[in-house]
Amino acid sequence: MPGLLKRAMLFCVLFASCAAQAQQLRDPTRPPSFAAPATRAPAVTEPGLVLQTVLISPERRNATISGRLLHVGDRIAGMRLTEIRESAVVLQGEDERRTLELFPAVGKRRTDVAREPAPVRKKAHDDAG
Repeated sequence: MPGLLKRAMLFCVLFASCAAQAQQLRDPTRPPSFAAPATRAPAVTEPGLVLQTVLISPERRNATISGRLLHVGDRIAGMRLTEIRESAVVLQGEDERRTLELFPAVGKRRTDVAREPAPVRKKAHDDAG
């Protein structure tokens, strides 16, 4: 029996050491404010205000700007949220109008436009002979 007890204790010690070496994974459901710092700073088009999420459903439209959940008509930084789009919001102030984009560093282009095929280049042959 003492041999069995020693083996059980050895197993527990080995199991605990393996668990201590396990790498902790990032929780994909945590809000961006808790995420680990990115290797590259995100592009921010408007100083101080960052559009983080947009939720559009038949029942509601809201956006998270700089950590605050807002609806159309709410105010932030002295500006009123006037429009919530699929990937952007519009803020209206007394003297200015700002558009905050969800992905400011991503460029958009049309994919439905037919492109002409690239010209075929002919190989140059030596006529020496």
